[in-house]
Amino acid sequence: MRVFKIFALCLLSPFFFQYESIAEIDNKVMLSEIFKGCVDQESALYGWGFQYAYCGCYINKISKGMSMREVTSLGLDLLEVKNQGDQAVASVALANRKIKSYVAECADSVFQQTS
Repeated sequence: MRVFKIFALCLLSPFFFQYESIAEIDNKVMLSEIFKGCVDQESALYGWGFQYAYCGCYINKISKGMSMREVTSLGLDLLEVKNQGDQAVASVALANRKIKSYVAECADSVFQQTS
C-alpha cells in the first residue's frame, strides 16, 4: 500500500528534516508522496477530477495545518495497525481530529465546486 510508503518516509524524516514550531510542511517530496497515495486508488467513486481536486485540497490542509512531528506521529500510529486491514487504518486516521476535519472540509468543498 502506497500509504505505508508515505508514512515510512515520515519515520525517516527526523534524519532529513528539521522540525519547526510553525505548523507548515513545505517538503515537496513528502507532500508529493502523500498526494500520490491519495490519488492512487483503483477507482474513483465520483470521478477522477473529483479525486484529484479532493486530494489537492487534502494536501493543502496537511501542509498548512500539520507539523512534520504530527505527520510522523500519525504515520507511526498507522504502521501499528496496517496488518489489521484498511478499516483499522481508516479508523486510526480518522481518530486524528485534524485529519477528520480535513476530510470533511475537502469533501464538502469539492462537492460544492462540482454541483
